[in-house]
Amino acid sequence: MIEPGVCYRGRRSLTTVGSGIVNTAIARSRSDVEQRGEALDCMFDGNDTQKKNTGLPINGVGRQRLHRRMVTMKPTRLLDHATTPDGTPITLHEHDGAMSIRAGSFELMSSRQHHSEERLAELACDGLRDRDHAAVLIGGLGLGFTLRETLKSVGSDATVVVAELVPAVIAWNRNPAYRLAADVIDDQRVEIVARDVADVLTESRGRFDAIMLDVDNGASGLTKAGNDALYMESGLGTARAALKPGGRLAVWSADNDPRFAARMEEAGFSVESVKARTYPTGGSWNWIFVGKR
Repeated sequence: MIEPGVCYRGRRSLTTVGSGIVNTAIARSRSDVEQRGEALDCMFDGNDTQKKNTGLPINGVGRQRLHRRMVTMKPTRLLDHATTPDGTPITLHEHDGAMSIRAGSFELMSSRQHHSEERLAELACDGLRDRDHAAVLIGGLGLGFTLRETLKSVGSDATVVVAELVPAVIAWNRNPAYRLAADVIDDQRVEIVARDVADVLTESRGRFDAIMLDVDNGASGLTKAGNDALYMESGLGTARAALKPGGRLAVWSADNDPRFAARMEEAGFSVESVKARTYPTGGSWNWIFVGKR
């Protein structure tokens, strides 16, 4: 654990992903925020009721309130850091009660936006609650939302294997102080392995009723170049071989990708492309490709 650091958030634009997957955040320092507030002050002369090039009326009180809000933005705390096997730095952050993981300068995931990760589990595990001894594989632990929803969707005698490449991500989720997934990781049905999901698939022929892949931005690997192979025809073939007859492969993607859906069909899947919101009632759209063997 390192000494917590502080930065101040500005605007945020969403570009991706899941357990490997990228939402871009722009962090601003306190001095930057103060400079922006001072710049606003300079827009107005001694008569605060006059408006200048902004086209916005403002008085002295309104200006002070706006400046105060900008300077007192809640800080983002750096809680811990680690390095992925390919050398990418990843960090765990907290902002106003929400947790997030970043890879370098990219925000991979946030506890504020996880509805599509839950939908991934719902779609993959449809019909498994009443199946005896169901076996499920999740590629990527993330912040634990897919795992939590999976456990709601399977029976008490099921086995849920989670393959997470980065040991630090497992440690963060196990830490009860971070309020992530410590409770569900301790579920007797769960088996956490610090391994590449591709290796688990290769060793698991005909083992699983459902497989979920949320290890990158989707069909194009962003956080680990080797993830590209997972989404090519050979990798999809390996995933199909790891499924039982009638099993489902569900793949999370930041965007729609008809070419990837076509590759799934070429690998022998019957494919459905499903849109899923980042929030239950709104937000941007992600996509989930569901392939049935």
